[in-house]
Amino acid sequence: MGVDVFFVISGFLITAHLVSKPPRTAKDVGKFWMRRVRRLLPASFLVILSSILAVWAVAPATVWRDWGLQGLASTFYFQNWYLAGTSVDYMAEGEAESPFQHFWSLSVEEQFYFIWPIMIGLLVLGALRAGIKPRAAVLGGVGDCRPGTEPALVALSD
Repeated sequence: MGVDVFFVISGFLITAHLVSKPPRTAKDVGKFWMRRVRRLLPASFLVILSSILAVWAVAPATVWRDWGLQGLASTFYFQNWYLAGTSVDYMAEGEAESPFQHFWSLSVEEQFYFIWPIMIGLLVLGALRAGIKPRAAVLGGVGDCRPGTEPALVALSD
C-alpha cells in the first residue's frame, strides 16, 4: 500500500507542477526530463552497478543471466515489464529475490514521467490551435477533480 500512496502523491505533485507550468515546446519537455535524470540516475546507476558486481561476486552462476537482464531492465526503466513478461510472482515464497526486483516501482514512476509531460504538452498545443486557454484545456484533459471546481467541459468553455 505504501507504493500506491507514493504513486498518488507523486502523480499529484508532478501534475500540479505541469499544470502550473505546462510544456509548450519539445525543449520544455526535454528540460522536464533532464531535471528527473539529474535527480534520479546517479543514485540508481550506482545501486545497479554495485548490485551487478555483488551478483557476480557472491551469487550462484545459475542466476547471473536472469539477474543481469533484470539489471539491464532496471537501468532503462522497464523492470516492471520485464517482471511481468517473465511471469515473476513478486510475492512468491521460496524463490530467490533479485536485487533488482524492487526497481519495478521506479520503472513505473519514470514511465509516468516520460508520458505525462508529452500528454500535457499535446493538450497545450491542441488548445493553442483551437483558440482555447491552455490551462483550461490541461485541467479539462487531466480531470480537475478538486472540491468546488467546475466540471471539465464547463472549464473548457471559459
